[in-house]
Amino acid sequence: MSSEDNPISRIKSRLTAAGMPGVVVIVLLAIVMILIGYMLWTQPIANNTGAIMTGLGALGTLFLAYSTLMTVKQNRLTIEQNEDLVSLQEERVDKLDRMNKKEKYQVIHEQVIQPAKDVIEENKTKLESNSYNWNKQGGSDFKKIHDHIQTHETNLRVFESEFDELSESFSKHDNLIDEFDSDATTFSKALSRGIRDWLRARMPEEDKQTQNDAVDAVIEQIVNNRKSTSDLPDAVSLSPQEIQATHGGSEKYSIGLSESYMSELDTFKNTKQELIDFIDDLMRALLDAESDLSEEYFIALEEPDRDPDS
Repeated sequence: MSSEDNPISRIKSRLTAAGMPGVVVIVLLAIVMILIGYMLWTQPIANNTGAIMTGLGALGTLFLAYSTLMTVKQNRLTIEQNEDLVSLQEERVDKLDRMNKKEKYQVIHEQVIQPAKDVIEENKTKLESNSYNWNKQGGSDFKKIHDHIQTHETNLRVFESEFDELSESFSKHDNLIDEFDSDATTFSKALSRGIRDWLRARMPEEDKQTQNDAVDAVIEQIVNNRKSTSDLPDAVSLSPQEIQATHGGSEKYSIGLSESYMSELDTFKNTKQELIDFIDDLMRALLDAESDLSEEYFIALEEPDRDPDS
């Protein structure tokens, strides 16, 4: 802000300017008094009565004009000073408001936005490396955003109000994690129906628990993408001896293995891809929000190579 735009500078300059008419009047008054003094000194009073009266009348008129001018000037100056003071007060309020917002958004960034970024970055890494470690007892070990936001309830309400789209995206992300685990479980159950008898028949000497553990291990490898369904046969045909061992019957027993889980596998794959795409979109939205806050309120941002554990 230049000195001319500063309300305080404008007030000072107006006060200085207000004194200028007074200087002019003093000079004129001095001139009139000199003239009257000269006439009284050079000529008798009787001969200059009319001139003196005229001079005094002019002097009175001058004082009257000066009073009127100063009244108008003072009124205008008062109005302008009041306007400048209002402007100054508004600038102070705006500055304080921006400082409060900067502090508020700095907290929201550090306690809401940055933790959310850390969570989705970790989840994306797990998806890309197939290291989400799903199992039928506990599901995957993906993190949920809301479980890792540690902030005061007031800050969370502010975020939900002012960043409503991001807040909704956080909830959708967490819901997709639940959907991923649910679809993985559904797929694993469909897959187990097709391979359980097949694996048990090939482990006739093992106890049932060992057989079940073997089935679960294969299923977890497939769900975690460490083993492909292409490694399994398209159909499982059991010999009469295997049928006897697993079913107690003698009829030919055949399982269309791929048919038993293909629909559930497609659903699981679609949910997994949706989660990948959504995480990418959410990360872009968070980076845009960070950029806006940095440009508008100059909040401090973490470095791109920030270590989440530091």
